[in-house]
Amino acid sequence: MQSDPKRPKVTRSRTGPFLVYILLLLSALPASTPYAGPTTPAEPGEVSYVKKPPEAVFKDKGREQSYFIADADTPLRFEVTGPAVLNIGVRGIVDADAKGKAAFAVTITRDSAFVSANKAEMIPEPNKKGVAVEVPGRAGAWVTQERTFQIAVPEGEHEYTVAPPDGKAPGVLARVTKATAKDPVLAAAPEVAIVPPLLPLTPKAGTADRVITARREGGDAAAVEKAAPAPAEKKRAQKYFSSALKIDTLFPTNRVSSTVAVTVDLRYILPVHENRISLGVETGWYSMYGSGKGIDPGIGVYDYTYYMNNIPIFIGPAYELPIPGLDKTPFNVFVSGGFAMVVSRASGFMFGGNTYTSGTALGWYGGAGAEFDIWIGRILCEVRYQSVRTDYGLPQNMDAGDLGGTHLYAGYRFVL
Repeated sequence: MQSDPKRPKVTRSRTGPFLVYILLLLSALPASTPYAGPTTPAEPGEVSYVKKPPEAVFKDKGREQSYFIADADTPLRFEVTGPAVLNIGVRGIVDADAKGKAAFAVTITRDSAFVSANKAEMIPEPNKKGVAVEVPGRAGAWVTQERTFQIAVPEGEHEYTVAPPDGKAPGVLARVTKATAKDPVLAAAPEVAIVPPLLPLTPKAGTADRVITARREGGDAAAVEKAAPAPAEKKRAQKYFSSALKIDTLFPTNRVSSTVAVTVDLRYILPVHENRISLGVETGWYSMYGSGKGIDPGIGVYDYTYYMNNIPIFIGPAYELPIPGLDKTPFNVFVSGGFAMVVSRASGFMFGGNTYTSGTALGWYGGAGAEFDIWIGRILCEVRYQSVRTDYGLPQNMDAGDLGGTHLYAGYRFVL
């Protein structure tokens, strides 16, 4: 069959249904939004304030510190992303003429669950030229020195509240900063340590130190309380010898003047009982001087004087006491005792002439003292009593024969 040349030729398109399908798909998609660039999550330790309370400014010779006034009506609330360690600096608000220490308290709450209650006593800032405090609405107010509490923020986003513990407690000035390794601060009580702290934290003195850790149960983080590890005891490395140079003030038992002596102490440290026991010998030199009046049947009353040069020798043990808690400090407390001997030479003047004699005094000694570790040894102080007597064969021997007395030592011990 031939086509009619007068009718236009109709061509059927095969792409029509496909275009309809594409249009239907596009109409089903949600409306797009303009591209705003990549989002930046909050840095750990970055603080954003939920609602800023009134601010106060502390000025010290051109240096300014800004604080928030945190009280029961306007607590300080902020959000932070962990893990991080934060310092919360707090100043108590006092009267301008306040004297002595001022007590204040602050409660740190995390996510309306964990509560850290902290108390402090701080002295007021010196009220001097160049120091000023501007506390809005509190004319004549002054502040204490700052006490900084440190908290370890767990991983994730958290909200903290800083405020006095109750509505009756006075408000405080508070500021929040990210901690650095140079901050000498005090850990909050108890410390919020669900993650390992980023900085070494000093435990709060005088309280039962506690640490809050966490475990996962059914997807929720539950706080579990356990005792904090005890501070490491001072390591007692094995030492074998010690030598000490001492300055000694002797208060004699007899009626002679007090005197100053110089002694040297050499000791061997026994490798037993944590190196607490040592055996030693000590020697030195000291002099004595005395005078008085005597009565002779033929002469009557006469004057006499005498001088004594003495070399003491002490031989005996010493023991460092294992006092609980003292091994965590640089202090040592010891007791000592043993055999005492004094080699003495005396010269006397009476009846217009001089007499000379010598003798050896035997006896005992006992004492106690304390030492402080510093440098390569220890600074020491000691109180010791010695009881030694000899017979010079002189008329004034009732005084001169007793070479004992109370010693006060101060010196330095080298430990090798």
